[in-house]
Amino acid sequence: MALWCPAGRSPVRCTIKSMKKQIAIWFFGVGFLLLTLCSCGRSNDKVPAMTAQLNEDVGEALKSGRIEEVMDAKQALMQMFKENRLPGVSPSDHGNASSGDIAMMTSNKVLHVTYPLSVKFDLDKAGEKSTNHYQLLRTTRGSEWQLQRAWRTDEQGRPAEEWKVK
Repeated sequence: MALWCPAGRSPVRCTIKSMKKQIAIWFFGVGFLLLTLCSCGRSNDKVPAMTAQLNEDVGEALKSGRIEEVMDAKQALMQMFKENRLPGVSPSDHGNASSGDIAMMTSNKVLHVTYPLSVKFDLDKAGEKSTNHYQLLRTTRGSEWQLQRAWRTDEQGRPAEEWKVK
């Protein structure tokens, strides 16, 4: 059975471990970029301390549980897709799914998981210009993910259709 995947590729299942590695690399890359973009031309003796703080923040962000929750929500969405429980798509459809950015930090503080937790996914069906959106909700840790809202937007991002959620 085909899952959501880029056209011409077989479905790929990301593991939490590989997702953590990708996010750690992203955090480090952004942090390194920010640390090296100083245009004053002087040596920055704060770089080692700032790099150490960045490494600590990445570690805390990975332990926060947010990545695991988003990956679990993705698994729930894929299960709903396979069971034909998502309005606007059928299990034979192909396309791309994304959850957008995973908020990990705000004001230099790691965001920890709080409930209820909501995750939004965008599904672009192959050959269509509109986008389907699905918002999942988990009320407590370990509870089932529930489809909270489902809608479609046109190619300009304007609401085109809202589906009834059971």
